[in-house]
Amino acid sequence: MAQNRRIDVIFNPRIGSFNVKMFLSLIQADGYNPLSVESVTFTIKDKQICDDIAAEAIGRAEKAQAQREALSNILHQGPFRPGQLFELMKEQLITPLVDRHTFINRVAAAADVSP
Repeated sequence: MAQNRRIDVIFNPRIGSFNVKMFLSLIQADGYNPLSVESVTFTIKDKQICDDIAAEAIGRAEKAQAQREALSNILHQGPFRPGQLFELMKEQLITPLVDRHTFINRVAAAADVSP
């Protein structure tokens, strides 16, 4: 399976070594190479980090407190995929002040990744 990921860096150089590390970590000592891979999930265990990310994304204004708390709870509630995160934000009418790219980069930098 790792051989199928070698061209990803050509199509999207920002991937860097992420795919290589992820797929090589799946190979077991006996040489077993899984045929399918679940998508990556992110988890943020520290509630204070979730609060900080929400404050950066939503702002610290008093009128945004409900959105800030809702976003912090979404980030802290458990494993999520980026698409799930944006869908939950849309459902709960949470509108970040920062662009999506900046927001997801901040979330990914703070989160633990599990394949």
